[in-house]
Amino acid sequence: TPGQLMMALGLSKQRWRTFRSALPPLATGPGHAACFSAGHLVAASVAQVVADRLGSPLSTLTPIAHPLFAACTNAPWFQLERSSIAILFGMERVELTSPDMPVTGMDLGIIVALEPITRALRQRLLDVDIDPQHNLAFAPVIAAGQRQ
Repeated sequence: TPGQLMMALGLSKQRWRTFRSALPPLATGPGHAACFSAGHLVAASVAQVVADRLGSPLSTLTPIAHPLFAACTNAPWFQLERSSIAILFGMERVELTSPDMPVTGMDLGIIVALEPITRALRQRLLDVDIDPQHNLAFAPVIAAGQRQ
């Protein structure tokens, strides 16, 4: 719900109105209840990071809002945790990239790592400490070998 999204991102009502007007995927039609996924939460957090840390108005993200939300809502949480978002302003394109995959054809853009965002969201939503072993691709295993 909007209230849960506002709480997770620490938004005031006025700031939420700004988010809704600048980011069309967050706006709901009259008479329709808003329902947001985890991907919506990550995409809104990316917008918040870009606006707050770069001092950029949210309206700068309006042309790429739909691709941003599509990239975040079409990927599972575990993939988002290990990815970055490349916002390509000149091409009005957004790409979900992995750390080992370079962004091609970048004219002017921003790359936002999603791991700190997803970690912060998990802490706020679940109110638990994060086990650093959780982010490993494979669980640690004790390898026993023969001694010679």
